[in-house]
Amino acid sequence: MKIKYKLDFSKYILVIAIVLFLAISLIAPLITLFIKAFYRNNIFIGLDNFKTYFTTASLMSSFKNSVFISVISTIISMMLAFLFCYGIERTNIKFKKIFRIIALIPMFAPTMTYGIALIYIFGNKGILSRIFNVTIPIYGKWGIILAEIIYIFPILFLIFSVAFKMIDKRLYEVAETLGASNIKQFFTVTIPSVKLSIISGFFTGSTMVFTDFGIPKVIGGNYNVLSTDIYKHVIGQQNITMGATAGIILIMPSIVSFTINQMTKTNATTTHSKSTDNNLKRNNIRDIVFTIFNTFVTFIMMGIFITIFLAAFFKSWPYDLRVTSEWFKFSNFGISTLHMYMNTIIVAFCTSIIGTIIVVFTAYFVERENKFIVIRKVIYAISLIPISLPGLAIGLAFILFYNNNINPFNFMYGTFSILILINIIHFFSVPFLLIMDSFKKVNKDFENISQLSGIPWYELLIKVIMPISRSAVIESFCYYFTNSMVTVSAVVFLYTSKTMVFPIAMINKYDTGDIASTAAISVMIILTNVIFKIICNSIFKIKHTV
Repeated sequence: MKIKYKLDFSKYILVIAIVLFLAISLIAPLITLFIKAFYRNNIFIGLDNFKTYFTTASLMSSFKNSVFISVISTIISMMLAFLFCYGIERTNIKFKKIFRIIALIPMFAPTMTYGIALIYIFGNKGILSRIFNVTIPIYGKWGIILAEIIYIFPILFLIFSVAFKMIDKRLYEVAETLGASNIKQFFTVTIPSVKLSIISGFFTGSTMVFTDFGIPKVIGGNYNVLSTDIYKHVIGQQNITMGATAGIILIMPSIVSFTINQMTKTNATTTHSKSTDNNLKRNNIRDIVFTIFNTFVTFIMMGIFITIFLAAFFKSWPYDLRVTSEWFKFSNFGISTLHMYMNTIIVAFCTSIIGTIIVVFTAYFVERENKFIVIRKVIYAISLIPISLPGLAIGLAFILFYNNNINPFNFMYGTFSILILINIIHFFSVPFLLIMDSFKKVNKDFENISQLSGIPWYELLIKVIMPISRSAVIESFCYYFTNSMVTVSAVVFLYTSKTMVFPIAMINKYDTGDIASTAAISVMIILTNVIFKIICNSIFKIKHTV
């Protein structure tokens, strides 16, 4: 029997609310940013700002530096992550669960953490510099590259981990039957099977590095990159026009990366839809080699975070090893540590709650509604835009749009609400895709039954569909929280002394030379994120298969 759907008034309210949210939080700010890049002193000048950027030696040098850093960091990190993942998925080494957990820990830390740790290890007064009595040039491109390798490692590990699980294991069985050696299997089965993920990983990693602000800010020294150029144009020189121009340039690689990722995901789904499992044969030499390699990578990861913890809890590590809590007792613009911590928690928690609610209703409308076909397609396309936008570009767009007296939403500027809003839209795409994919798996007959029974759509969503998709909803909540705790670039232009959050305090403390307090802030963020994740997993008993 064909069900005739009746649209109630609440559906129209939902459509209007979603459209308004995306318009004022994303479309309008981006349009404002693009318009600004084509004007100078309120006069339309076409592409002159872009010509100026690419013909100015210092600015063009920053662009080239960003490309160089991105490519080198990504290639090295990809090789490490690929081999690390191979050791877990395709060998019989022990402690696989521990390796997985440690590989993902960097996701809970602000990017500046890695730069700070490298200063304590390789800096002029670093522990290794002291032990070996050598000066290691950590400030500049090589320091940035080393820190960026660690930063993108967990994301690349996740990409390759999924790719390895999707390989049709029967291909290995056939190769073994034909007498192919392990090395030949690696090049004829493994590499071809994950080649799309390798491409996806390269563009994902290089985009993350290209748009990163925290690491170059801390350890870049005089080595300028595009992201720090934007910061200098806006904060240092008050040159919003060139900042907007650089912001648009910063967006371009992200758009290319997103497009390629979408293409590779489509192909990957088609190619590896029939994967099965098989038992790995024993190979002692292989297992010993990968045990050593994975242990080495794990020690590097742990060394970074152990260093940060030591720097935060000792008087002057590695020289004065008296335990102290001094570095946790600081103030910034007259705001105490506790006050800033509560600000950070409030912003992250409100972002998680409000963001998850908005994402749930948006995903439901796009995936489960049968009417409004054109509007649904448009909303879906717009909802994917944030994933390709660097935080600095979104932050600059928010300044231009909200810091305008004629804007009716100007009242939000300088308040917590604008920090919450930018975090919601900055991280919107991943929870949206996650929840939409979960809703897609729920039987569509529920809507038919609710229509026949006269049950409102929102009651069906809250009482039936959301509980079924509980895991995805909670994962989205956690994703919003942890990312809001660590983000710097999106909020760096929008905070005030009253709305100061920890990631911004890290920048300010570093700029004043108080590196130990910077490490202490990082420790508090990491511990908060880890504890929050453990609590979420314990309460809702979410099973992860990474």
